[in-house]
Amino acid sequence: MTTMAGSVMEPRRRPPTWLRRVLIGAGVTAGLLGVAYAALLLLGVKMWDDLVQQEQSCCWAVGATPEWMSGVMGLPVPPTATDRRAAFKSGSAYDTGLLVFTVTDAEAQRYLEALNKSGAVAVDNIHPQEPHPASNRFARLGLPEPETVGENMRLSGLCPGDVTTPEGKDVHYCTKVFAHAFQPGSTRLFLRATIEGAVTPAPTMGPPEDSGKGGDSGR
Repeated sequence: MTTMAGSVMEPRRRPPTWLRRVLIGAGVTAGLLGVAYAALLLLGVKMWDDLVQQEQSCCWAVGATPEWMSGVMGLPVPPTATDRRAAFKSGSAYDTGLLVFTVTDAEAQRYLEALNKSGAVAVDNIHPQEPHPASNRFARLGLPEPETVGENMRLSGLCPGDVTTPEGKDVHYCTKVFAHAFQPGSTRLFLRATIEGAVTPAPTMGPPEDSGKGGDSGR
């Protein structure tokens, strides 16, 4: 076959059989690797979900009353407080103590002022965090994690020796304090203590199947 210029066009050559086999094999291998990668990714997600569920469900104390938790933390609950809730979680590195109660706005303000170091004030939570299952604790008490609440939520905290007021002089562990004015006239106080080392155990440590039923509450 000749072109208009008179040159001869060579017929299109097919790749050698061995090269075609190599390319086909490479395509199949890439596909299998893609499937294996997707399977490993799904397995990793499942393992992470299992770890999160195990972390959320394990080692919550049964019988951790607000009165007991108040004593462990060294922080008093005002006698007028209502809707008292508490929980205690034993961890591998440290334990976590939770204490929640509701008081009037005026009582909450007095309580916060007594726990703040000189010149410090509770600050508004203007940058609420995204909810994250791995850090969820107050769900045990049927409440959101306070860091995830932006509206009408104030943050503060103290450690042993920070204040000498009657409310804070006996605090035993570093404790974060959150105040949520969740309805007109009422403020819910969240206290979360990071407890290093062993403490007097709660009345009973519940097995995983006992978790998720909510913490003990009292009035």
